[in-house]
Amino acid sequence: MPKANKFIFESYALDRATSTIHFSYSVELETGESLAFNEILTFPVNAQAWEGLTPEVLEACLQSLLLVLGLSYWKMHCAPMIEIRNFSLDAQQAEFWNTIYTKGLGEFFYRNQLDFRGLVKFPSGNLSSQASPGVHRDETRDPSRCLVPLGGGKDSLVTIELLREHGIDFDLFTLGTSLIQKQTAVVVGKNPLVIQRKLDEKMIELSRGAEVFNGHIPITAVYHFAGVLLAALQGCGYVVFSNEQSSNQGNVEYLGQNINHQWSKSGEFESLVRDYVRTYITPKVIPFSLLRPLSEMRIVERFVRYPKYFQTFSSCNRNFVIASTRPKTDRGAYWCGACPKCAFVFAMLSAFLDKKTVVEIFGKDLYADAALLPLFKSLLGKEGFKPFECVGTPEETTVAMHKASARGDFAGTAVMNYFNQETELTVQDFSGLEQRVLEAHDTSSLPEEFRHIYEG
Repeated sequence: MPKANKFIFESYALDRATSTIHFSYSVELETGESLAFNEILTFPVNAQAWEGLTPEVLEACLQSLLLVLGLSYWKMHCAPMIEIRNFSLDAQQAEFWNTIYTKGLGEFFYRNQLDFRGLVKFPSGNLSSQASPGVHRDETRDPSRCLVPLGGGKDSLVTIELLREHGIDFDLFTLGTSLIQKQTAVVVGKNPLVIQRKLDEKMIELSRGAEVFNGHIPITAVYHFAGVLLAALQGCGYVVFSNEQSSNQGNVEYLGQNINHQWSKSGEFESLVRDYVRTYITPKVIPFSLLRPLSEMRIVERFVRYPKYFQTFSSCNRNFVIASTRPKTDRGAYWCGACPKCAFVFAMLSAFLDKKTVVEIFGKDLYADAALLPLFKSLLGKEGFKPFECVGTPEETTVAMHKASARGDFAGTAVMNYFNQETELTVQDFSGLEQRVLEAHDTSSLPEEFRHIYEG
């Protein structure tokens, strides 16, 4: 694998007429060769929308997008030197981006067995072209309007229904789109604003081979900065994510760091990025997660109140990688039935819905598939570590399977037999465990205007 000396954040360029932004990067290899990459985002706004932002806010948004999109390109070679052309960061900004890259790429470092300690070093200088946050020219913006990223899974749908039930206005947006997002949007009754993303073809081709490092990036970080810019353009005061309390729990320790597949969904990330946006971009757009006080299981307990979504939602990430011609079956949304997300959500739903309904959603009984036993063991915390996926805690899986077991309609299946014989008997106080899993946590991370949702 060719080593790299330097990674360069080259430039960004906005074409207001087409609302298209080009982001350019390059990497200098030890061989003397230089590779260039270009990524394109197209925002769903007209040319006039850009006039509503001050130059300071616009430049700060574009600079942040250049840096966060660079995750996909820097990780290919993990160059030890980073250069930013055309603008500079202060020391606090550089430390923020060091953290985003180091913790956000934690799983990537673990899987590739890379020593990340001291590897990411964003440069900082005394002079920064990122001035203090500007203000929007349009002072009549409605701070109560929300922009909600729609993933097509249970979490964003619960956020949508909570906002709707409390009379809070919102728009939907997606970064790219998939059939599952289109299907759920129809049931929601709103057309999402779609930010089109075109990754560099050369990067995609290189990532298919063994010449560069490959692996997971913190995509939620990209959603945050793209969402902040779109919210500013649309006049929305909040970007409302659907990340839960359970995402704070990591997967495995590596080189002294807790590696968390969901780090960019965690409370730590949310706090860091919200402070960064307020300090360096604009205080008039606040990104936060409405579901932060809740566990995955508590979210599912609420989701089952909305059966209108049962045949259109999916939490399986195969919806985003399967050939787009047919990422669903004749039963509705696509579930691969073999990944950690499918197994975890199946367990969660089995706690609150009868077997017939759950099987209709997934197209099969996952508890009856003996081949999935190792997967359920890891979800229960009995073997290995929590899967590198957006799944909840072993305690949540244990409580969910206990509730399904008590109902009895999954009795005799391979997975439930294992649970009854090897796990259920080891828990002394299920009622106490269930209470801890389902209790709502502190709402102080929510903007004050939204805390009433959890009152009473």
